[in-house]
Amino acid sequence: MDAEELVLLIIKENEGCVRGKTLLQKKAYFVNELLQTQFDYKPHYYGPYSTEIEGAVSNLKALGLLQENAVGFGLNGEGFEIRRYDYILTGDGEKIVNLIKGNLVEESEKISKAIECLKSAGDNDDYFKLSIAAKTHFILTKRGIDIQKEGKDGIVKAAHNLGWDIKPELVDNAVEFLSKLYSLNK
Repeated sequence: MDAEELVLLIIKENEGCVRGKTLLQKKAYFVNELLQTQFDYKPHYYGPYSTEIEGAVSNLKALGLLQENAVGFGLNGEGFEIRRYDYILTGDGEKIVNLIKGNLVEESEKISKAIECLKSAGDNDDYFKLSIAAKTHFILTKRGIDIQKEGKDGIVKAAHNLGWDIKPELVDNAVEFLSKLYSLNK
């Protein structure tokens, strides 16, 4: 399965729309981790980030399979515009998703199950919560931090070293989410 197919299926499993680049990246991150697919993630401003997923989104927009809508939220305190980019399957995108689901039945079902696990674990499309959970997961699995030995402070310190700010009080929620997610994905 390529990145374009993965993005289309993730958006389809989210009722044809994902609200925000960060939310789409984090959903793709967790699907990638749950299915142990091959996409590479690096630390980025808002957590683990894949250039392959970002490229796939650009390709899908160029092909007319995804529509990107910018939603403005005014200016921040420094005068910069705040925007969110929503991704919606187009009619052609829906047709291609149906073809993918027909051709890649097993992979499509696994992605559907992974998205259901995310929802059952508590993903309610809150990009901030999912971003904290993804950062925590990345630190625990890719940086080798042992929460039993180093506790929340180890995660907060590792996050700081990656340029991320995670409040200690948010680590418990993230760990609880990850525990539920992996117990559901057995």
